[in-house]
Amino acid sequence: MSASVKRAFTEEENDQRSSKHQKKDERTRIKFLVPIYTAGAIIGAKGSEINKLKQETETQVHLSEAQEYFPGTRERVVVVTGMENNVIEVFRRVNTKLRVE
Repeated sequence: MSASVKRAFTEEENDQRSSKHQKKDERTRIKFLVPIYTAGAIIGAKGSEINKLKQETETQVHLSEAQEYFPGTRERVVVVTGMENNVIEVFRRVNTKLRVE
């Protein structure tokens, strides 16, 4: 019979091992509400506006379904994921649309 020898890892070795298996995700995600009457302006005809927004800002933008409201409200949920500056830019553009509509 052979005896197995276990060795203790140092804290530094543990950090190195875990960092190899961890995927760094530097994306930012925000959720905010918009009134139902502005959803059309955000989406655009056949999704043209939301697709343009996604392309120009290199973000993922999702809007809740037509009859899917935030609980207790009649407002739709917008979820934006991407690099922090790009996510802020999407929020800024949507906020501008809210003022215009």
